[in-house]
Amino acid sequence: MCLPHAGGSASYFFPVSRRLSSVADVLVVQYPGRQDRRREPCLGSVADLADALAGELLPLRGGPLVLFGHSLGATVAFEVARRLEAEGAPPLALFASGRRAPRPCGTSGCT
Repeated sequence: MCLPHAGGSASYFFPVSRRLSSVADVLVVQYPGRQDRRREPCLGSVADLADALAGELLPLRGGPLVLFGHSLGATVAFEVARRLEAEGAPPLALFASGRRAPRPCGTSGCT
């Protein structure tokens, strides 16, 4: 699953999905408020987005899942991975780019 940068959209990963299509099912997140979801209200925080994504992924558990996030997407991917791990369904791998190592959301927020 690919998670785009802030201000980005699912179409950013089209070249990646095309190149990997013969070996993997590539899922790309389209954040609320972007492109074809532009009329949907944005979520208020990274934690809200991670909660929503983990909720969508949990029913799909059982197959290998790799998360790739770029910039903001790296933080979201990290938070999704934490939630999935807490539910006993950790991703096979997490790749983060364009961002220093994220830390968990807490009282001081996510970074």
